[in-house]
Amino acid sequence: MKTSDPLNGLAAFLAVAEHLSFTKAAEMLAMSRPTVSAQVDQLERRLGVRLLHRSTRHLFLTEAGAAFHERLRDVTTMVHDAERAAIHHQEAPVGRLRISAPPDLGSSHLTPMIAGFLADHPEIEIELELSNTAVNLIERKFDLAVRGTIRIDETLITRKLGESAVLICASPDYLSRRGVPEKPEDLADHHCLHFSGLRWGRIWKCGKARMFAVSRSPRVLR
Repeated sequence: MKTSDPLNGLAAFLAVAEHLSFTKAAEMLAMSRPTVSAQVDQLERRLGVRLLHRSTRHLFLTEAGAAFHERLRDVTTMVHDAERAAIHHQEAPVGRLRISAPPDLGSSHLTPMIAGFLADHPEIEIELELSNTAVNLIERKFDLAVRGTIRIDETLITRKLGESAVLICASPDYLSRRGVPEKPEDLADHHCLHFSGLRWGRIWKCGKARMFAVSRSPRVLR
C-alpha cells in the first residue's frame, strides 16, 4: 500500500505559520502562491484537521495548527543541525582516507606530505598501504591510489601528478664485454633484467611513465 510522504507540505506550512502570509511564504520558498496554498490544503486533508483560519483579510493559526507548529520547531532544529553537519563535512575534512601507493614513492614523498596534511587536518585519519600491486579501489575499499603508468584506465577518475623517466642501465664492465646497444632493437641480443613489480612484466616499454592519482570519487581529487 502506498503511503504519503510525512514531510510533504511541512515546509509550506512552516513558512506560512512564520509569516502568517501565503504571499510571503511563497516568496521565501521561491514558489507560487497557489502552490503553497495547495500544499497546505493537502497537509490539512492528510491530517484531517484544520491548521489555519483563512479570511479575505486575516490569516492565523488554529489551536491545532499552533500545537502542530510548536512540535515542528524541534524538527526544524534537527534539520538545521543536519545541514550544518553536512556543510561541516564539506568545509572541514573529516573521516578515514585509505591510500594505496608504491613503496618507493610512499617513503620518499607521501610520508612527509601526509604528516604535514594531518597537522593541518587533525580530524582526518589516513591509512596508507605501500605496494606495487595495482589494487582494485572498489573491491579493496581504497579512496585513492597513486600509480606510475604509461596507459591509464579511462574509467577511473584521475589527476596527473607528474612524469617519471624509466632508464635502461648497464655496468661499464658489461658494456665492455657485450658492446653498447645503439637502438632498442639491439637489446634483443643482450641479457636484460626486469623488475617483477612492473605491470608489463618481462616486456620493456620505452617511454615516460606518467604518475597519476586515481580515485573512486572526484571529491577526493579536488
